[in-house]
Amino acid sequence: MRVHYEVQWENPASHLFSVTMRVEGVPADPLEVAMPAWIPGAYEVLDSAKHVSRFEARGARKALRFRKTDKQTWRIACPGERTVEIRYRCYGNTVSCIASSLDATHAHLTGGTLFLYVLGGTDAPCTLRVQCPPGWKIATGLDSAGKGDLFRAESYDALIDAPVEVGSFLHERFTTAGRPHHVVIHPYGKEERNRLRLARDLRKMAAVFADLFGGLPFREYWFLLHLHPTIARGGALEHANSTHLTLPVYLDGEDPEDYDRILDVAAHEYFHLWNVKRIRPKGLGPFDYAREVHTTELWVAEGLTDYYAPLSLRRGGVWDYAKFLRRMGRAMERLADMPGRGWMSVKESSWETWTQAHWHRPYSRDDANLLNQFTDYYTKGSLVGLALDLEIRVRTGGKRSLDDVFRLLMERFAPAPEGFPEGAFQAAAAEVAQVDLSRFFRDYVEGTREMDFDRILRPAGLRVRRIPRTKKDDEGKYVRKIVGSFGIEIEERGEAPRVVNVLPGSPAEEAGLDREDLLLAADGERVTAKNWRTIFRSKKAGGTVDLALFRHDRLHRIAVRVRPDPRRTMKIEVDPDATPSARRLLREWLGPDVARAKPGADGEAAG
Repeated sequence: MRVHYEVQWENPASHLFSVTMRVEGVPADPLEVAMPAWIPGAYEVLDSAKHVSRFEARGARKALRFRKTDKQTWRIACPGERTVEIRYRCYGNTVSCIASSLDATHAHLTGGTLFLYVLGGTDAPCTLRVQCPPGWKIATGLDSAGKGDLFRAESYDALIDAPVEVGSFLHERFTTAGRPHHVVIHPYGKEERNRLRLARDLRKMAAVFADLFGGLPFREYWFLLHLHPTIARGGALEHANSTHLTLPVYLDGEDPEDYDRILDVAAHEYFHLWNVKRIRPKGLGPFDYAREVHTTELWVAEGLTDYYAPLSLRRGGVWDYAKFLRRMGRAMERLADMPGRGWMSVKESSWETWTQAHWHRPYSRDDANLLNQFTDYYTKGSLVGLALDLEIRVRTGGKRSLDDVFRLLMERFAPAPEGFPEGAFQAAAAEVAQVDLSRFFRDYVEGTREMDFDRILRPAGLRVRRIPRTKKDDEGKYVRKIVGSFGIEIEERGEAPRVVNVLPGSPAEEAGLDREDLLLAADGERVTAKNWRTIFRSKKAGGTVDLALFRHDRLHRIAVRVRPDPRRTMKIEVDPDATPSARRLLREWLGPDVARAKPGADGEAAG
């Protein structure tokens, strides 16, 4: 069997792709085709079949009868037919790494949301032809089939593992370890002056991983970027030899944290070339596209990747050591803001991600409670990665590290298509460390023991200084809008702030504040989306604040007794009392410039 796809569009303003799927060598009658319920790397049921319309099927001489058998599957009666042609429209109008999009400026094809597959036939070779209007170009990691608009893939899995960008994009190139890399940016009318800087920094990051694993596992690599604060939905997804970043920032934005965010996410997706694409938990391939696939190891797949992303930027000289430490300090702050860390382990949250993946983006009143019960395996997983890396370095006298665990896993499990079984990562880490790590994993992976970062960092010559949060700390773009003294989380939707979460055991919960309350005034002073931080920070602990609010369009007044704000800014700094061996470990871990750091230097020294 072979499957050929052709994609074109008539009116980009309709956001409708016209897709033709031709199945040659039909394996059986009836023929069953389906749209994936999810796509690899995105642990969320998307139900992309809802975007399919005008479905029809034809044989050699006639239209064929069909019916849907479930929400994503079509059964086609095709007696005697060797070739079946299926045509349908597919809507795409979301700039996201887990969606397809089409408008007058570009088309982006995310295969798992656009292409049907033959049930039982995902291993069949595929070709894809893409309409390319005059003046537009095509960027994709798919292999060319000889013509500019025709591509081939060895299977359906490979086909949808290579997004396709079509448009008049900006294109930069660099080479690392003998492999060409492409940086493709949809401009949205911007100059994107930072694109040369971005290419240089990505080259330095890629070189770190090439050195770590002794080469790069592809012929060429594609960074596909959509960067816009309101159009891009946020997120990124890894693929076999490419990544698609859709981040709500400008490349040339005024806030330097936006540029750092782009680098951080790009490095995260690049490390997935090894950790997920080649070293993956059992179950995450070969793929069952019909339903969610559970694993307890997403803290490895995503959390440890979130540790290596900033570490690679540090090792490559893109970030100095202080910026890396500030990044990890913020992860500690985020973890402290998760009440669920006290009862949900990262092993459990890895399993639960299919129903609780959007704990940080509450879509309804029911979902909002996930903010108080879920532990993010990205955040805690990155800190487990830091702790495990240092544990191995300490246990082996600096001779081995987490790098060696990943190299060992590559050697043993990368050739195995089914992935590594549960417990294999812990066994590999113990083998590298040459010590039993059961207690470490019992406390931090399987359990919910509070992470003692002072104890974890002390052998590396570092300490954590916890200082009261400032207004500047809370104004950061990438921090949750939490009023710690009240125990509420704010969302700025309009003129007035709205409560989106009430922390358990907080003064707000005791006073009866609720999610969706629209805050109007505090002690008679108007509260707005611009001044709420200043007003709430001015309220002294021990006092009572009279809040006026709308709930279900009715005016209410609630008195909240203010407590001391428990939230702290975590500054990881060089310990002035560090031993020579601790300083040596620190230099081996984060580079020689740490040796020049003054005792007490922290993340504020970052440039």
